[in-house]
Amino acid sequence: PLPKVKFSEEEVRILRLLSKSETRRSIAKHLNLSYAGINHRMRQLYKKLDVINSIQAVVRGCRLEIIKYPQAKTKRLAS
Repeated sequence: PLPKVKFSEEEVRILRLLSKSETRRSIAKHLNLSYAGINHRMRQLYKKLDVINSIQAVVRGCRLEIIKYPQAKTKRLAS
């Protein structure tokens, strides 16, 4: 188990955007950051969460109740 770690508002926003399958470039744009800046922040976030990729980050973020599980996008079929 991870020790109690505080997550910044920006880190939570990054996790939420990752949960919506946003790309790093898109996340950088949303947060007004450079691509290098978002890469640095994501490395720090992965380290805090003890994960190695965005899928693991989202799952761990949900399990730690930092973010909610993403809703599946479903299409309604015509009857």
